[in-house]
Amino acid sequence: MKLQTLYPFDSTVTDINNIYHTIEDDGHYINSPCIVTYNRIVHTGTTYLFVLMPGTPKMNVIVVKLLDVYFDNGFVHLQLMDIVTGRTYQVKHIVRPDREEDCIWKLFDFAYVIKMITKHMAKEHKKDSLLEFDF
Repeated sequence: MKLQTLYPFDSTVTDINNIYHTIEDDGHYINSPCIVTYNRIVHTGTTYLFVLMPGTPKMNVIVVKLLDVYFDNGFVHLQLMDIVTGRTYQVKHIVRPDREEDCIWKLFDFAYVIKMITKHMAKEHKKDSLLEFDF
């Protein structure tokens, strides 16, 4: 059973406010800067990078599998499983699309991160190539 069935929410309000909605059987649109994926959509059963940033210079990075997602009273709740240890976690975040400073954790999609790194490197290469001279 999916946890969202235990926590009913007004999908009309969340859709209108562009905050959260489910997509088919395993997808969830979460309009939060803490979700770093294509179009801010996550899928249960998919592997992600979970980065915990507790306000210190140290970051914890864990490879996780997304087990479940539900929305309740303005908070999105994620159930995650550490791929290495098998330990499960439940994290939550109040969904405010314009408040990146509220993120003490971020969930990254591997493919999206690779695409952003490649895009950045191509941009840097283009910038560097302008400085090259043939003598």
